[in-house]
Amino acid sequence: MTKRGVTLMVAGVLVAGCFAAPEPDPPNLVQPDKPLTEVFRVPAPVPAPPPNRQMWRVYDGRAGILGEGRRVADVDLRTGQVSWALDLPQEYALTAASGPHSGFSVGTGAVLLAGAPGVAGVAAVRLVGAGRPVWERRLPAGSQVVRVDEGLLAAACDRSGCDLTGIGITDGAPLWTRRVPEQVTLLDAGWYTTPTDLVQVVGESGRELTRIPYGAHRPETIVPNTYVAMAVSPPKAPECRVTILGVHESAVKWRYESGWHDPSAPLTDGCSYDPSAFVSVGSGLYLIPDPAGPVWLDNYFGTITPADVYPGERVLARDLSWVHGVGYLDRSFAVPSTGPRPAVPPGPVNGPPWALALGGATWVLRSGTGLAMYAPLHTRPAWSHPAATTAVAPYDDRLVYTDGTDLVGLGPATAS
Repeated sequence: MTKRGVTLMVAGVLVAGCFAAPEPDPPNLVQPDKPLTEVFRVPAPVPAPPPNRQMWRVYDGRAGILGEGRRVADVDLRTGQVSWALDLPQEYALTAASGPHSGFSVGTGAVLLAGAPGVAGVAAVRLVGAGRPVWERRLPAGSQVVRVDEGLLAAACDRSGCDLTGIGITDGAPLWTRRVPEQVTLLDAGWYTTPTDLVQVVGESGRELTRIPYGAHRPETIVPNTYVAMAVSPPKAPECRVTILGVHESAVKWRYESGWHDPSAPLTDGCSYDPSAFVSVGSGLYLIPDPAGPVWLDNYFGTITPADVYPGERVLARDLSWVHGVGYLDRSFAVPSTGPRPAVPPGPVNGPPWALALGGATWVLRSGTGLAMYAPLHTRPAWSHPAATTAVAPYDDRLVYTDGTDLVGLGPATAS
């Protein structure tokens, strides 16, 4: 072969290499050509929540920590293998009476909060892991405890002020303690309020990151975001107005105030307000049911734009909402001339609707007496189960749900 021939052959190989076929996407739950099958079915290591609740009281998909009632467990949600499960004493039971901060996962363990009979708040904190209690710390009855960074923030208050304490996760020992001459209310992610200020502290040291006056309306909820956190003061009678502060780098970047009327929400403090309905629809947009006309609130800029939604429409997940009397609405292909189209699966027979976004314009919806998967390109559900509850998707190729007393993992037929 001539030198020129060798050169052309090598060049051809190089060019062919540049145009090599791309690697196929790994199997996932939203590929229409991949039938879904049971990957595992095991006895559920923790009780299933009631059908109207989507999630266990303690859930961390990647760590595999599940907690409900008087059980907490570590489960590989790819394979269904249970590493450990632990029965809890009654004072640490994860129930509705435990409140919103009854427990949460940390690494491969779970932090549990115990109350005292007849006293609001927390009386003890316990870390469990590897199937056993790791440490326990008793607190003054009525304390507040929230997670911050990789630790805990506790507040024990009396008439003259509050003792703030940072608690380490490894051994439950105090990292720092500070007395403040104010009554504080702990929020989330290291935020708390005083009678005048909104404050954020570093969990490891207690150093203040932010302290800003909030004005006449005390925030009760913090919505953490990558760049701008939102501090929400919910509506109260008789005005029923909401105040939202956009906080960035120790400053109020924007302030938004408006009326609030959500026909589908229960009455709270004399106003139709449900904090669980205040969720992002994607791109940092939040739906505000202003009586003068619903608007989208931009989390980063604080700007508003009119929202073309039905009266009482509630956002459940990105591009998926619910309207009483209409059902689920798919907004992923909404156009001005026709608006959003009803999703194929019907709503639940009883209890509230909910949706789990899987990506790729695909959702799992609470439907009928169980669950149904909905994708706009399919005329019928891609998957449904009349008795399934508690759906989570810890991985792109796993849908995990409860079926009676079983924990089931669903995945593409080629997944292993």
